[in-house]
Amino acid sequence: MKFSSLLLIFIITISSCQNESDVSVDDDIFQTVQPKTVGLENEFVDSLMNRVNRISNIYSCLILKDGKIIAEEYLNGADKNSLLHIRSITKSISSILIGIAIDEGHLSGTDQKLSKYYLEYIKPRNGNPLYDITLEHLLDMQSGFDWNESNEAIPWYTSVGDSWGYIFDKPVVSEPGTEFNYNSGATSLLTRFIESNQPLAYDKYASINLFEQLGINEWNWDQDGLGNYRADAGLQLRARDLAKIGYLMMHAGEFNKNKVISNEWVETSWRFAYDLEGSYGEIENVHYNNLWWMGQMFDTDVFFGLGYGGQLLLCVPDHDLVVVANHEFRLPANETSQHSTRFIQLVFKPILEHVINQG
Repeated sequence: MKFSSLLLIFIITISSCQNESDVSVDDDIFQTVQPKTVGLENEFVDSLMNRVNRISNIYSCLILKDGKIIAEEYLNGADKNSLLHIRSITKSISSILIGIAIDEGHLSGTDQKLSKYYLEYIKPRNGNPLYDITLEHLLDMQSGFDWNESNEAIPWYTSVGDSWGYIFDKPVVSEPGTEFNYNSGATSLLTRFIESNQPLAYDKYASINLFEQLGINEWNWDQDGLGNYRADAGLQLRARDLAKIGYLMMHAGEFNKNKVISNEWVETSWRFAYDLEGSYGEIENVHYNNLWWMGQMFDTDVFFGLGYGGQLLLCVPDHDLVVVANHEFRLPANETSQHSTRFIQLVFKPILEHVINQG
């Protein structure tokens, strides 16, 4: 096994049953409220955030319940305006962009062949298995390329000039569509599926069709040595803006009464398709599909984006709950590898249990 909101503009009317201390309004789209406003215990959430303050290497923790911020902490020099690395959660956002491209008619579907977009990298057919790889295979980590994420991803990302050429020099060692192998390199090939079918660069397409729709006005996005925007990683967002991505998916792709992405794509993406036959920390029954992770905790479905070194976007549609965390990732692997599972154990599991019990 290889593991290695949306611009919902709230017109805030403070009812007579709420005290001014229950609700605060700032310059962002989310209303910030006391946990009791959404049926949770203030004391419990306060104790949980005290625990967050004792977690090493953490930059952010944000808890969104019923579309309202009930807890938000920034540490180690970060604040609510900090652009924080989300690493491979970028993949989940790339999946959304593919869905938008299909909705808009820029792509006919996920059966599109890789070879159509990378002819200069692919030798004439003659039985070449690269001609069998489809967009769906890339989205589901089943391209068949020879790849070891643990050993190759970081040096490939940081040191290789032609990142695409590196991938196409790798042999295809399993029939596409038959074996899960987490592969950041193959995911980077999504870029041309967007850029080749309409005039906008990858980042501009994301800006117009997704970010602007959600009120995301600032971000950074890495490019490779040839100037290609990286579909696999490298996006930096504010924690609040990352929460919008989760909220959008949980609400069937709708934002401010505007469809940003079709419900069909959301349902396709958040379908328990490929059983990885294991757990991720406290999350059990882990599956993968369309560049999203999914599993269960307390018999409740959890859908999540996962980035190297402790970047988390955890979504629980049944309870309208989104939890975001960012950690420092430029540390020795023995430290970074513990960030996500530790946060899930210390923060996400307790808040989910509390939400379920209070419900």
